Formats: sequence, C-alpha cells, structure tokens
Amino acid sequence: MTSDVSSNPPTNSSLFPVNSQSSTMSLEDASYPLPTISIYNLKLYAEHHFSRPCVTARRIADGYSSLIYLLSFSKNDSLDITTSSQEEWSCIAKIKKRVTPPEVLQAEIDTMQYIRAHTAVPVPDVYAYDLNPDNDIGAQFMLIEKLPGKVLYWAWDELSLENKISVISELAQALVELSSLHFDAIGSIQGNGQIGPLYHRTPGGGVSSMGPFTSTLDYLLGYVPDSPHSPDNFKKARNIIKSFMESNTNTTLSPPYRIIHPDFHAFNVFVYQHGETAHLSGIIDWEFAYTAPVNFLYDYPPFICNDHDQPECWAENRILRRRFVEVISDLFAKGSRPAMEFALSMQKNFQLNGFYNKIIFCVGDNCFEEMVKNYVLAFELGIGRPYEDGPDDDEAEFLLSALNKSRDDEMTRRSKI
Repeated sequence: MTSDVSSNPPTNSSLFPVNSQSSTMSLEDASYPLPTISIYNLKLYAEHHFSRPCVTARRIADGYSSLIYLLSFSKNDSLDITTSSQEEWSCIAKIKKRVTPPEVLQAEIDTMQYIRAHTAVPVPDVYAYDLNPDNDIGAQFMLIEKLPGKVLYWAWDELSLENKISVISELAQALVELSSLHFDAIGSIQGNGQIGPLYHRTPGGGVSSMGPFTSTLDYLLGYVPDSPHSPDNFKKARNIIKSFMESNTNTTLSPPYRIIHPDFHAFNVFVYQHGETAHLSGIIDWEFAYTAPVNFLYDYPPFICNDHDQPECWAENRILRRRFVEVISDLFAKGSRPAMEFALSMQKNFQLNGFYNKIIFCVGDNCFEEMVKNYVLAFELGIGRPYEDGPDDDEAEFLLSALNKSRDDEMTRRSKI
C-alpha cells in the first residue's frame, strides 16, 4: 500500500511496486528477522516525491519498533510545500523494524490526518508512506513532518518551573481540543472518522484486534477474555470491573467517545523555545491510538505524576498538576457538560484507573498475566490506589472542590430557568 498524501507529484508506482499484506502478520516478533533497509532507495524515493535532491539520510533514533532517519534536502525553488522553499529543508523517515499489519499503520495515519483536519492539536503531517514491507526500501515506512525543537523527555530537566508550566498548559489545551471530537463507538480511526477494530499489542510481539464496541463494558472485558483456559485472575478481574460498571452512573464512561493517545509520555512530546518561553511543538507516535470514554482522555501526563524514586520532584509535580486542572477548568463554561465531564473524569478510583493502568496499558507486556494478578490482589486486599504515588490528600480536596463548584454552578443555572 503506497500513498502520497501531500500536494506534491505522485510517486511512480512502477518504481515502487505494491503487494497486499495479511493483517495477521506478526509484529515485533523476536523470531522475525530485521529488514535489510536500502537507504539509497529511500533517498531516491524521497527525491522523486519531493522533487528535490536528498543530500543526507542520518539515523537519529533506534526505537522499540521503528528506526528514525532525518532526511535533508537541498534548496529547490520549485518546491510547493508548507515551509520556505528558498531554504534547505528536512523531514523524518519512520521505518518499521519489523513487519506490522498494514491496517494498524493505516489507522495511525488516518488518526493523525483526522486530528490535523479537525483540531489545532500539533500533530506531524504525513507526506507519503508505503505499507508494503517488500518495497524497494525493504521495510514499511512513512515520510512525516520534522517538528521543531526537541523531545520533552530530554528537555524536561533543563526547563524552569515557569517553562514547565507553559508546556503543561499547552498540553492541557490539546486535550481539550481532542475532547471536541466525538465518536459513537470504541475502536481505531479509519478514513474520514469511521471507527474500525481496536488494535493492540499482545505478549510475544503480535497484534490482536477486537471490536469495534458500542458498550464500554464490552470494551473493558475484551482485555480479559473469558474462556475455559483463562487464568482464574482473568475471571476475577472481569467480575471486579463488571461489578464496578453495573453500580456506576458516571456519564464519563458513556458515549460520545474521544481519541486516546496510547502512550502520553514525555518521549512522545516535542517542545521548542521561543524567546524565553517553552512551547508545545507537537505530539507524535499515534500508533495504536483509539477512541474510548472521555474518562481515559482526562488524566495527568505520566511525567508529572509522582515517582517514588524521585521524591525531590513531588512538590513541583503538585504545582504542575494543579496548573493542569486549572487550565482545563478555565477553558470550559462553569456548569457546562464539558466542565462536568472533566471534573468527574479526574475523580479516579482504583477499580477503573487500576484496570486501565495495570491491564489495558500493559496488555502487550510479557508480564501481562502478572499485572492482572496484581490488580486483583490489590483490590482484594483493599490496598489499590488510582495512582501509585499521590496525588496527596490536599490535592484530592482541591479536585473535589472543583467538582463541587461545577455542580453548584449547574444547580444555580437550572434554578434560573
């Protein structure tokens, strides 16, 4: 599957033949040989696509599932692209290290394009891609926009508290933008906002699909299948989450569903500095993104949650979490449905948040069964917490105050009708 998705001339299909691939191919299976990649052919492809010479292709990252190359191009006055064609220019080549079912990668591309088309959330543009692993390059790849700045993970410790507040504020605004996109089912984005199956990694390096779902309970139970061979802890986990959902009236678990980034970690956030202020440059790696209840959209970014190994960061994290809550709260009209959704979503509990963090987030880990066991044990012993370390009691009171304020405003509004 080859596609040109920018306004540039289409790639000559005779140069890059296409063969369809099965969706059941193994992903990141250690037994599957790494591809032999032709950087020479990658440069030729890029030159043909962008109509300008590709002067260098430099590997800048070697991730779990992808190689990242920086492609640099010389000046070409005829180039029509969203950057100054009077200057040298560069883009990113994201090359899959092992074969991935094409529909998984297509869903990632469709998600990025949909977000770019319907929000102001900074997501890299996808210029071109080839999802056929037998192409002339030797692997599935995408050519995507190079974001300015650097990865937040590497920049975080260098930022002042004021600049961390700036970045967190813009991330909070991005979540509010995502909350404006509504879907009637749980699954992956396909085409123009249609919902297809939900894809996730499986222990051992494969990919599995399930759904799409119109029921949140069915979606949750899909991660702990009920079969004669299922471990006892799977059945116990199912009973815990079923009991919670049956007694829960929280509207944040009902449609409309929202787009959820699968790993909102600092590695997947880019920032840049303008003058003395740091800003959000973009959010990357939307592979395995999916739609799900808004309760899972609204949560603290992991890098401002407390790590028990870094108690020296806790005071600062607390400030940043409060700022995160304040920014989102201020963007909604008091007493409005979005304000209520946010306030209710932030009232986390172990049954649901523990299920998400220990089971849904870890579904592809080799220790998945152990994580399910830990979830069940923590629940049975009554020691489960929504977060491993904090938020602390004062912060819980702060969130409860925000929730009550939203409820009071709504009651006042209704009394005047």
